[in-house]
Amino acid sequence: MKEEGNRVAQTESLQAGKSLGKWDVIVVGGGTAGVCAAIASARHGARTLLVEQFGFLGGTQAGALVGPVAPNYLADGTPLTLGIGQEIWDRMAALGAAGKRREGRYGPREWPWFDHEMLKCVLDDMVTEAGVEVLFHTWLSAAEVKAGRIDHLAVENKSGRLALQAECYVDATGDADVAYRAGVPCESGRPSDGLNQPASLRFTLGNVDWERAARFLREQGLTHVELPTVSYAEGGGAKELESLIKKAIADGCVSAETMRYFQFFALDGRPGEVTFNCPELRLKDPCDAFELSRALVEGRRRIRELIRFCRKYLVGFENCYLVSIAPMLGVRSSRRIRGRVTLTAEDVLSGRKFPDAVARNNWPPDIHSPREGEGLVLEEKKMKLAPGDYCDIPYGCLVPEGVTNLLVAGRCISATFEAQAAIRISRVCQALGQAAGTAAALCAIGGYRTDELDGRIVHETLARDGLFA
Repeated sequence: MKEEGNRVAQTESLQAGKSLGKWDVIVVGGGTAGVCAAIASARHGARTLLVEQFGFLGGTQAGALVGPVAPNYLADGTPLTLGIGQEIWDRMAALGAAGKRREGRYGPREWPWFDHEMLKCVLDDMVTEAGVEVLFHTWLSAAEVKAGRIDHLAVENKSGRLALQAECYVDATGDADVAYRAGVPCESGRPSDGLNQPASLRFTLGNVDWERAARFLREQGLTHVELPTVSYAEGGGAKELESLIKKAIADGCVSAETMRYFQFFALDGRPGEVTFNCPELRLKDPCDAFELSRALVEGRRRIRELIRFCRKYLVGFENCYLVSIAPMLGVRSSRRIRGRVTLTAEDVLSGRKFPDAVARNNWPPDIHSPREGEGLVLEEKKMKLAPGDYCDIPYGCLVPEGVTNLLVAGRCISATFEAQAAIRISRVCQALGQAAGTAAALCAIGGYRTDELDGRIVHETLARDGLFA
C-alpha cells in the first residue's frame, strides 16, 4: 500500500487570484457522486457551487462511458439506493434514454443500458432546477488550509486563477484531489505493493449486426452468458471464446495482454452500437500525470487491436466502425482518504450495520487483478455477502482526518483496498454523494464542524429524503 503521507498543502507562495465571493458549500467534481452532492446541498438551502474539470456533468458515466449500472438490490428486489440517484434514472427512462430494470440469470439487472450523451442533458436540468451554480472547464490547483480548515480553493480556468471560498467543501473528485492538497493523509493501492486495480479506456463500435453476432456467440456455446453482455477474462468468464482468442493471438492480430480482459455490452436503445469495457491498463497510477498520459496513448493503441480482432473473428462485426473513445479513463481505484472510520472487507462481507449509515451496499469486492495472472485478491467463496444481506457505510468514512470543513464522497472515501472494490459502484457513489451534500449543508448552515456533526442526524435526514427504501 503506497502511503501518500500527511502532506502539507503547497500553498505558502500561492497567489490566490480573484475572489468570487463565498458559498455555503463548494463541491469539487461533477461526476456520479458530485452531482448528487450538489443537488442535495442546494435542496437543503445551501448556496452551492459545483466545480467540474470537463464541459459536462456525469463523470465516469458520461465521460468514461461506464455502464451499464451495477445493481444494488436485495435478493427479493428491494432497492438499497433510491433518492437523487433514482430520480436521475427515472428521468432517463422517461426520455427513453435508459433501459428499464429487468430480471437476469444472476438476479436483477438494473438499467441494462443508458445513453451517455443524454445523461449530460438530464444532469444539466437537475442541477439547474436545484439552484446549483456550475463552473465548467475548471481545474483545482491548491487548497489553502488555516487552523485545520480550508480557507479557500485555488482553481484555474478561462478567467485565470480564482479563489473559491465556502463554509464547507465536498471532495467528489474520485482521486481525493481536494483532500490530498489539503494535507489529509491518504493511501493508494493494496497493502502488499501499492498497486491499484487496472483502469479501462472504454470505446463504442457502430454498425454491428447484433442479431447475427448473438447467434454466432450462442453457436460458440455461450448459452450460459446473458446476452447482450459478453465478458471474457483470462481463465474465466466466457471460456468458450478462449480458443478463438488464442488463435487471434497466434495469428498476430491482437496481443495477449490486450485480450486478458475482454468485455462488451450491446446497447438496446442505440441499435447497431456495442460498448466495450476494455482494454484494461495495468500498473498505472491514475494520480501520476505522466503515467495517466501514457495509459491513454497505450489504450488507444490497444483499441485498434480490438477493432481488428472484432472485424476478423466475430460474426456481425465485419463492417463495424469506431463511434467514440472515452475522453477519460475509467479508474477503479486510486487514492483513498484516512477518515474517522475505515470500512473493511470484514465489514462488507459480514454485512455490518452502523447507526449512522449513509449508504447501503451488497455488491461484493470486485477486484480486477493489478498484475496479470493473479486472479482475485479474496477467495471466490469469501467474495459475496450472505443472500439477502447488505453492509452499511457509516458517516465517519466521509470525514477526513485533520480538516474540519471537508467531506469526501465516492470511491475515495475511507476504506481498505478490498472494501473500496465493493463500494465503488455508481449507485453507492450516488448515495455517498447525496449523503456528503446533505451533511455539508447541515454543517454550513448550522455552523458545525464536519467531525462534530452527529452522523445519526445525517442518517435520519437521508431517510426522510427517501434515500433508503
